[in-house]
Amino acid sequence: MNFLLAPIPEGAVSPTAIALPVPKQVIASRLSSKPETLSRILHELAHAGIVEVNGPLVEIIDIKALTRFAAA
Repeated sequence: MNFLLAPIPEGAVSPTAIALPVPKQVIASRLSSKPETLSRILHELAHAGIVEVNGPLVEIIDIKALTRFAAA
């Protein structure tokens, strides 16, 4: 999930929002993943209360939790 963390400035506080620069299908392809896998991961993060996804806008509700998820 580093692609979600990369555009966040250091020292940013939760919540913060980012706009995906390209469609999710392109992101999945760049991550060597299937779009369904990316969607499933984003859904899991949303269910855990870490992010909210509204089209190309992703609100990161808990930056620290997302950082831990990305490191796992």
